Amino acid sequence: ILEQLVPNVIDLFCGAGGLSLGLRKAGFRILAAVDNDAVAARTYRQNLGDHLIEKPISQITPEDLINKINKDRIPSEECDLLAGGPPCQGFSVQRLGEDKDARNHMVLEFLRFIEAIHPRFFLLENVSGLMSKRGKSYFEKVIQRTRDLGYSVHVAKLNAADYGIPQIRIRVFIVGELLVDHKFPSFVFPQAPLKPNEYR
Repeated sequence: ILEQLVPNVIDLFCGAGGLSLGLRKAGFRILAAVDNDAVAARTYRQNLGDHLIEKPISQITPEDLINKINKDRIPSEECDLLAGGPPCQGFSVQRLGEDKDARNHMVLEFLRFIEAIHPRFFLLENVSGLMSKRGKSYFEKVIQRTRDLGYSVHVAKLNAADYGIPQIRIRVFIVGELLVDHKFPSFVFPQAPLKPNEYR
């Protein structure tokens, strides 16, 4: 019974495991993770376990994830949270050159898994440029398509420095809450414990 009370998460674009580590410390059980960077994957496995699939996400299906979870014999009736930070370099406002970048399409790969898995919540994190000219079409597509799936979508631009991290790191967070068992959304972004800085 207690096992069923532990929320579970799948971490896409997990990198070396920063988000997975934070989610584990917050009480989540990590069902599976995905990344194709060999060095990051080695670090992830050493610190967080062997539930990582080391492959380009475009070559992975939702069924691959479920098979991995079942092989590891982890209870996973439903996915509570699908989380991830797709590559952000193409959306960066500091980036030089053309606006088009093949890595930008990774946002739509994340969306593909939302559509297939229907997690209770999803969390997408990226640079603030996702909401600028370079990323606007992707941002709007995620918002519209997830709303069509029945999600209440919450968006916030947060700075890690306001939450105790010694770095000015502004990121966009998109949180989707599937409105199935209740009519009204319950999610709210946590209030920054520190005084907001002037640059805002």
